[in-house]
Amino acid sequence: MIKRVFLTVAAASAFGAAAAVLVVAGAYALFALARDQGGLGPAGAAGLVALIAAVVLGLAGLALALKGRRPPPSESNLVDRVTSLMSEHPVLGAGAALLAGIVALKNPKLVTTMLSAFLASRAGAKDRKRR
Repeated sequence: MIKRVFLTVAAASAFGAAAAVLVVAGAYALFALARDQGGLGPAGAAGLVALIAAVVLGLAGLALALKGRRPPPSESNLVDRVTSLMSEHPVLGAGAALLAGIVALKNPKLVTTMLSAFLASRAGAKDRKRR
């Protein structure tokens, strides 16, 4: 079992190294072509290679972003909406977590009150579901 995992990791590493060699060779070939045949100097050829790489990465990122869109959550309760918002905007989630930590440090009594109210409302909701 472990041998199979190691072989899979080795194969993936070899594939990644081959892909990296392919990208570098293609970039150098484009650089040499632009420098020699395109009449550009070394700086212009390097800029052209960087521009083409940026366009390719931008298109790949756009394709992945369009592919990764999720439908909105079916339930509209607060927890589902907050979870979907945090997954769609992780920087916003990190900022909210940082803000919550600062508030907890400055005023722990407020956090305790909010947490007890939240847990009490959850317990009330569970009791209503049992009936």
